[in-house]
Amino acid sequence: MLRRTVVLGAAASALLVLGACRSEKPASFETYTEGLNQALVEKCIIKAAAHRHWSTKVVEPGYIVATLTKGSYIACVDIHYDGTGYRITKNPKTNMDSKPGEVDVKFNQWVRNLNKDIRNAAVNMEVYVPTTTKK
Repeated sequence: MLRRTVVLGAAASALLVLGACRSEKPASFETYTEGLNQALVEKCIIKAAAHRHWSTKVVEPGYIVATLTKGSYIACVDIHYDGTGYRITKNPKTNMDSKPGEVDVKFNQWVRNLNKDIRNAAVNMEVYVPTTTKK
């Protein structure tokens, strides 16, 4: 009976470790907006990022770097934008690479949530955001 408990405990531990190491290709999003200018898109990005605890740095007009730090994880994205929309892509400062060309699934979850909140911020400004494409 003790041996069965030890074996089951070891199997459960292995599943937890394997589950924590899931990876996939990094998500990137390109979203188009209507009725916004560049300043309003920037405001939506900064507002949504702050809501999700991402720090933002406006590198230049039309380009923001957003960073989320959780424990030892650093998720960093480049957000290029103008009055017609924005594009979110993985920044090389991200330390969540698990395999060549892949990231921990948490990275994609956090970026998906950021994208959703940017879109919601635009909608709350009474602006229709018609499409999002995942690349």
